[in-house]
Amino acid sequence: MSKYGLRDPSEVNPFDEKARRQWLSAYLEADGRYVEKLLSERYRSAVNAVGAKVHEKAKDQGHEAHDVGKVFFEYLVDRTVWWDCYKHVAKLGQAPAWPWQDIPGSTDMSEGSSLRYRTWRLENNLPVPEDLVADPTARPAQQAHVAPPVPVRQATDAQGQGSAGRESSLTAIKKMSGLADSVFAHNKAADASRAQAAKEKKEKKEK
Repeated sequence: MSKYGLRDPSEVNPFDEKARRQWLSAYLEADGRYVEKLLSERYRSAVNAVGAKVHEKAKDQGHEAHDVGKVFFEYLVDRTVWWDCYKHVAKLGQAPAWPWQDIPGSTDMSEGSSLRYRTWRLENNLPVPEDLVADPTARPAQQAHVAPPVPVRQATDAQGQGSAGRESSLTAIKKMSGLADSVFAHNKAADASRAQAAKEKKEKKEK
């Protein structure tokens, strides 16, 4: 599916969130579909849709999906955003296919638990596990700011301080996971600054 001069997606590790989103961002921008505000809205909707789907699928299989891996959840969210971007042309059979076939397992904890899925469960008054699998790739400072998780037994308001505990945990998780941020934002200002610095350095050498 190499297009717009982009490298072939087969050269991108689909389970590497940063690499995957860089490729997706470049493709959407080249295709005229990179609208940051709209993508942020689509991302939030996708988090809700994927959270509900994961929960319902687990219930259908006779168990509760209290915890899933970050790699798994973010991959499904990105795929949902992609489908949403092209849903109108999909009706005409003109939507580009999602570029990767492999799907990470829900128990892939190589980057820890999904804080976004945990947040979704808390917002929907669903139980969460007492133990949170930490992201081994996170900086120590980030890990230090993880609030004590809300135990499963405190998941409902009917159990005294469950609501207050859940709100405290929810606020801390949202702060860490950055739900208000755009999913595909590149920090273009920083990129432009680096490009300008490189240009000035090159011009000095040529003088």
